[in-house]
Amino acid sequence: MLTAFAAATLGITGIYFESRTCSIFAGPCHYNGEVMSDGRGAIVALGFESGAGLAGLNAAAVVLGEENLNRTDQRKAVIYIDVAATEEQGQRITEMLKARAGFGTVLAVRPATINLEVSGLDSSLSVKFGGSVVISAQTDGSDCKNCSMPGILWYKPLVRGTDAKVATIRKQAFTDAILGETWSRGEEAAAFVGTFAW
Repeated sequence: MLTAFAAATLGITGIYFESRTCSIFAGPCHYNGEVMSDGRGAIVALGFESGAGLAGLNAAAVVLGEENLNRTDQRKAVIYIDVAATEEQGQRITEMLKARAGFGTVLAVRPATINLEVSGLDSSLSVKFGGSVVISAQTDGSDCKNCSMPGILWYKPLVRGTDAKVATIRKQAFTDAILGETWSRGEEAAAFVGTFAW
């Protein structure tokens, strides 16, 4: 496993987004109500800002587990690479994601139009593949507007080397059938937004 220092020595930095199909920050009762039947999916996106000739490119991935991602390493994923990336850049991004993320078996790597914006706790993500938007997500700028009791952070980001905070998802949707499952959710403290450094 890479240490934070080792990850940062590559000089690759950028913005980070991740959403889960469960609340990542919640009270114990809420967490226990979800952990056995929810949280099997995640959407991840990175916007490269500097390093390794990748500045200006984006990448995204969707990960699906047999059960809650905290309870299994048996995962499958599809990675989407910015259509503006060269073949070499795409391979470099794919290799780095495989090395630094808990994605499991990668079923496909697809070229896509990826728009990612992160500003504080505000973020938006759109991934278009084959003429259709297959991933869309948006946070609302708050950390946990639905929490009325003290909460606990139950999860950590799937990608190592991140500096991310909890944000409330206004909406998230994944509609690509490649993983055998799609979802649409919203209004839960289910996102990490921030930066990454490798």
